[in-house]
Amino acid sequence: MKRSWLCLLLALLFAVPVFTQKLVIQSPYKKDNPPSVPGTGGSDHEAMIRMQVDRLFAAMRAADTTMLQGLFIPDARLITAGADERNPAPYSSTPIRQFIASVGRMQPGVINEVIFNTEVKVDGALANVWSDYVLYANGNFIHCGVDVFELVQVDGKWLITTIHDTRRKEPCPDDPYVAVNALLDGWHRAAAEADASTYFNSIAEDGVFLGTDASERWDKAAFWTFCKPYFDQKKVWDFKPSDRHVNMDHHAGLAWFDEQLDTWMGKCRGSGVLTRTADGWKIKQYNLTILVPNDVVNDYLKLLSNK
Repeated sequence: MKRSWLCLLLALLFAVPVFTQKLVIQSPYKKDNPPSVPGTGGSDHEAMIRMQVDRLFAAMRAADTTMLQGLFIPDARLITAGADERNPAPYSSTPIRQFIASVGRMQPGVINEVIFNTEVKVDGALANVWSDYVLYANGNFIHCGVDVFELVQVDGKWLITTIHDTRRKEPCPDDPYVAVNALLDGWHRAAAEADASTYFNSIAEDGVFLGTDASERWDKAAFWTFCKPYFDQKKVWDFKPSDRHVNMDHHAGLAWFDEQLDTWMGKCRGSGVLTRTADGWKIKQYNLTILVPNDVVNDYLKLLSNK
């Protein structure tokens, strides 16, 4: 029985048109996508609507059927446009209760659908959300397309009436999480390879680097002055990032992150902010800190007092 439910959900979520080609992309980094906060771009109604959509994907990741049921009207439907191998009709229509039951048979963390380039339109008690998306299962790329959510306001709460979607393997819009991770990985790699051009072109013109010393707050020009001798002599640093968490405000074109680093100083943490520009993502601020284990903090304080 469990296997049949799994097959059903795979059919509901992973079916793509027959003319597409198979493509697998590994997505190793965590994708934390918190709900929008009212008052941070657009109207409060728009923010609340986006929060409902974000809750849908959070519930899918958690395989939480109770949370899912609270997001829809009772007779909501999932409608996929386009024929596929299982259904030659121009569209397929599935009752949302069937979709919810299928999600409940999955293990938490299997499905991760990431949306971006989201547009919200509201007219009274009617709302429409149009968004690009990329779907992953166990970290592997499945397909991409467009999600269109129709919502109505019932007793002050926004509920989803219909989800329309398209599904394809390619071409896919750029996944901003992949782009941000690629930018940060390339930035660290550029330092290790003494590639000054790539390293500094990754920093916004008004970017700031915060070093481990209290005096190290550099704008881009000052940071270049400090770094240039090291790059010229090929005596640079090789920081290895891991355990990176990326959050985004797609509406504002901002991303913020934290990551652990293996460095010659030991374990460090990097955190910062990126902004989306016409030339791609750029580092607005990077903050480098040395991690001090709690059980040696007193020894650390003694070292500071003996400076």
